[in-house]
Amino acid sequence: MDALSGSHPKMDWEATDLVTAWKSFQQHTEFWFAGPLAKTSEAQKCNYLMIWIGNKGRDIYSTWDLSEDDKKKLEVYYQNFEKHVRPKSNKIYSRYKFLSRVQKDIDTFEEYLTDLKILVKDCGYATPEEMVRDAIVFGTKDHKVREKCITEGSELSLEKAINFARTYELSKAQLKTMESEDKTINMLNKQGSRSNNFTSGKKYGKQYTPQRGPPQNNKGQSPNFTN
Repeated sequence: MDALSGSHPKMDWEATDLVTAWKSFQQHTEFWFAGPLAKTSEAQKCNYLMIWIGNKGRDIYSTWDLSEDDKKKLEVYYQNFEKHVRPKSNKIYSRYKFLSRVQKDIDTFEEYLTDLKILVKDCGYATPEEMVRDAIVFGTKDHKVREKCITEGSELSLEKAINFARTYELSKAQLKTMESEDKTINMLNKQGSRSNNFTSGKKYGKQYTPQRGPPQNNKGQSPNFTN
């Protein structure tokens, strides 16, 4: 396979958040090195990395003072690029993004939770799990989840908050399905009821015709109720 064809990794040096851009790039390269390029040597993998890193990355590389052995170690490249982008990160901005992330109407809880876990990594909080827990309480789109979490009080853990949200979302989906099925059943019942209102024209095993007009005597005359 030509490892340079297709969607190969590309570092975005113009990104506002270089830390996130680097993480995405590094993860992409790791997939390539574990997949199509798994059989290549580590030295060759370093060369591929330097091809994908772009001109800006190669300029940064030229400032390093690496031994010949280190030039063949992929982890050395990862560590040095990580050190370069880290000082460029802004904790205040990272925390702003994290604290501003609320669950939108179109978000499933899993999508919301994944974003929170990614965003909190660059915030530098001493207790990131507590921050994710609090973000779920404040940012959930379902007030019943928030109410349940607040009721739990100081006993609320991240795991409990996640379970509350997942359970409530699942219950809503199940209830929606049940309501839809109930509507279908009711419609079928109404159709069956209308069908039963039509007579088959038989009563007690004999054919009969529904009588029209006032009742008549044996002579075909209507009885006189005034006499």
